[in-house]
Amino acid sequence: MLKQMGRYGLIGIVITSLWGCDELSEESESSSIGFSVEADSESDENFDGQSGEEAEQDVGLEFADSDEFVEELVCPPPTGLRPSAIAEMAGAHLDGFVYFFGGDNGFPIQCSSNPNPVGDLWKYDLACNQWELLEATSEGPGARTRSLGVLDSTHQRLLLFGGRYRAGKEGEYTIYNETWALDLNTLEWEQLPTTGQKPSPRWSTAGVYDSERHQLVITGGNIGTSGLNYFPSGDTFALDLDTLEWREIGGGAGPGPADRLFAASAYDRNRSAMVLVGGTTNFFGPMLNDVWLLDLQSEEWSLLHMGTGKAPEKRFWGSVHVDAENDRYVLFGGHDDGILGNRNDLWVFTPDAEIWGRATGGDEFNPESPAPGFCDFPVNFVVMEEDSPERRSMHLAVADEAGGVLIVGGKTDCGIVDDVWRLGLSNLSWEQLQEPTVGVSCERYGIEGCDGFCF
Repeated sequence: MLKQMGRYGLIGIVITSLWGCDELSEESESSSIGFSVEADSESDENFDGQSGEEAEQDVGLEFADSDEFVEELVCPPPTGLRPSAIAEMAGAHLDGFVYFFGGDNGFPIQCSSNPNPVGDLWKYDLACNQWELLEATSEGPGARTRSLGVLDSTHQRLLLFGGRYRAGKEGEYTIYNETWALDLNTLEWEQLPTTGQKPSPRWSTAGVYDSERHQLVITGGNIGTSGLNYFPSGDTFALDLDTLEWREIGGGAGPGPADRLFAASAYDRNRSAMVLVGGTTNFFGPMLNDVWLLDLQSEEWSLLHMGTGKAPEKRFWGSVHVDAENDRYVLFGGHDDGILGNRNDLWVFTPDAEIWGRATGGDEFNPESPAPGFCDFPVNFVVMEEDSPERRSMHLAVADEAGGVLIVGGKTDCGIVDDVWRLGLSNLSWEQLQEPTVGVSCERYGIEGCDGFCF
């Protein structure tokens, strides 16, 4: 029997085998470390991934001072099935499960893109620490990457907008402005028959689900079909999910954000607003690190921070998350326009004060060990921050119901990665739920005998 305390606000977990009283034969340890911009910090709730004998596992939740079970969960036999390393997927979290669709699992060759868009649907069970490849009950969108995915919490469905697809490694992309909905209970896809002032086809757009008005809000993105040149947009649209009518918003008297793609976005329930951070105007920049807020009641933009002074390095395709309890925004990762490239630092923005604070520095460039050539990183290329995820961009980042964010996959200096992490927003504590099999540096995982940075 394995007992774990304090998982996601629950008091305890007891795991036993349905085939008897045997203890689990194996336990996969996870790591966690807490960071804070405050003087004191409590460690985050802990959840260790586990693997066991080829038997179903009975998971009961009990109070620490009694044997009374308050919930019971049966885990299927471990299969070892998991997605290949992947990036650029769209997904959501609901009731202890992470769902994601599509993405690109083509492993880069010498840091050059090797796209392979896929159309698989996956589910990750946090309690059982297992992946499942799902089969939808109806025909859905085809393979695509760089779509926007958000959770429609009202109807418990994944909303999917836009994206791109190309068969092969060359040529123009097909880009989309379709809106799809996946019912997360029935796994039935539906292409929503939208009307009105529709957005043009685009990919790498930002957006949120506005639960108060039951609408999907999108902004920016790339409206070009080329993989070599980007054509960013700066328009903003809202889709009424009751009438299925699109309309353009955000064109008030004041200025709005510059045209961009790969921006980070999140829904601020406290302000009934969408927050927008950073992005880029083209692949090689100029990149951005400004902070904007779209008031979803007045539908007007306001600039909260220009990105000057104390602020995160300019970057694209990171992720921003709202810590509602502490009324702040938390920025993770992305790709900067400097020598480091991919990042794993954490920054905290206080919207009322309109100031940034660095919570963790992340890995730092080691000036004594520069890369001698393109994609030729020495083993000690960075001074590594221990117990943090590999530096990355283009990852899946979804909020859970317990004040945390789940990070899956993404692109790293070592290609693409297949790990799972959880960030506790209240104390900025990292916890690794699934270790990677590829896409990470030797030094981070203590792998000896490497000729270069990656294994």
